[in-house]
Formats: sequence, structure tokens, C-alpha cells
Amino acid sequence: MSDWKLIKAKRVSTCEVCQEVFAIGTDIFWSRSKGTIRCTRDHESGLNLEVKRPLDDGAGIIVNGKPWFPDESQGTESKIDGIAGGSSKAEYERRRTKEKEGLTSKFPRIGNALFYLKKEPQSTKAWSEGSLGEIQIGKELEEIAGRLHYRVLHDRKIPGSSANIDHILVAPHGIFVIDAKNYSGEVRIKSEGGLLTAYRESLWVGGRNQTKLVEGVKKQVQIVADALSKISIEASVVGALAFYKAEFPLFFKPTEINGVLINGKGIERSVTEYQSNIAINVDTVFAHLKKLFPSK
Repeated sequence: MSDWKLIKAKRVSTCEVCQEVFAIGTDIFWSRSKGTIRCTRDHESGLNLEVKRPLDDGAGIIVNGKPWFPDESQGTESKIDGIAGGSSKAEYERRRTKEKEGLTSKFPRIGNALFYLKKEPQSTKAWSEGSLGEIQIGKELEEIAGRLHYRVLHDRKIPGSSANIDHILVAPHGIFVIDAKNYSGEVRIKSEGGLLTAYRESLWVGGRNQTKLVEGVKKQVQIVADALSKISIEASVVGALAFYKAEFPLFFKPTEINGVLINGKGIERSVTEYQSNIAINVDTVFAHLKKLFPSK
């Protein structure tokens, strides 16, 4: 262990042995040759631990040849809760069923044929498109969670509201409230103002001002932060807009606007590169969020 060095953590870090998460500034041991860290307790124990991560199912690690799981969960608790795009898909199907019933009631003989020939209303089609965006972004988040041992919640109810939160990603360095959008066109951030006028930024998608999306995410972030605060959980809660089908400029891809992340360089980079000095217990926060914001 001659290459192990005692340092202050420069970012939220995880011990390779016990999986405990440490905030920036915590004393940790860093291996120059392996590029890994250990907490002072496990390093000073002097054990020659064999550490491999992850197991085939991505749920734990191997210590001295035996499976070990954080928080003694034994790998039984899923990293995912809820169905991505579930409520949007259900609303789309409800509207289509209502349209079909209306036509068959008014035109018993040809109503069924008219239903399939009739152009789908845009107000109904939007629910199907929105569901597709949530599903695709959800798949990406699940893949990230599997590799990085994060947790994901899909399609969550907001208490006292008919609205929902598309996705919540729980990572050791923060909680990410993610709104998925299946919009077409290029995503840009325009800046206005200068020496004599107030500086402000606006979000444009496909040539349309969509800054309202940013404000919507910020409201969801505040709802989640307030709910956790009431049960004395301190964490960085961050909003993100994830565009599934939209395009981004070749240069100067948008990554943030007014504190809300934009997936211009990919949703994984957006969440993993976010800097926070507050470390959280992923499984504990995940369990609380499931109760605070039930699946729709």
C-alpha cells in the first residue's frame, strides 16, 4: 500500500470497500496506481481486500470473493421504481377510446371505420409523443443507473396536484428532477441585455420561445427540495430538461439555463459532471422519495 496517500476529497467520492459516500473536503486515502479511494477506517484496517465492482446484476460488489451489498439490501431492492411515460400513455389511450366511442355512438355502422380514417387531433397526439420522449429518456436513465449504482423514479405524483414529475434520478452527489421533452427543432439559449439593461437568458426550441419549460422544472425542484427538507434530509436538488428528439448546435451546445441543466452534451454528462459538496445515502433518499412522490 505504499502508493496510498491521505488527501482531502476534491469531489463527492465513494469508498471502494464499504461504498460509503464522502463530501468534498473529507479525509480519504487515494491510490495513485489504481486511481481508487478508501475511507480511513478501511485503509487503516490493513486488510488485503479483493474489490471488484459491479456484480453481474450491477447490484453489489465482491469483497474477499463474497458478494456484498450496500445497506445489507442483499441486492433485492430495485434501482428503478415506476413506469416511464405511464400516465402520458394512459391519457393518450383514454382520449382515443373516448373519440372512438363518440364516433361509434353517432354513426353505429361506419363509426369504427371513421375512427381509423379520421386524422388524430394534435391535442391527443401530443400525449403519445410526450410518452415516447419519457420512455426513451427513461431507458437512458436506467442504463446510467445500472452502471453507476444510481436510483431512478419514473412518473411520480405531486401531492395535491394533477401534474407529475417525469423522472427523478438519485445519485450520491445530488437528486436530479428531470423533465423529458419530445420536441423537434434546434435547442438554443439566447442572451439579452448588457451594460444598460438587465441580463437575461431565454430557451428556444425549433424557433419558438420555450422558457416556460425552465420555470416549470424549477417549480418541481422546489417541491422536491421542500418535501425532503420537512423530513430533515439535506441534499442538492437540481432540475434538468432532457430533449429526446431535438437537435443541438454543433458548437456552444446549451448545458444550463437559470440553474436548470440542458442535455446538450448528453444527460449522463449533465448529471455526472454536476458539482456538489453534499453527499447523500442513495438508498435512504430513494426510499423516502418513493413515499413522498408515489408512482402514478
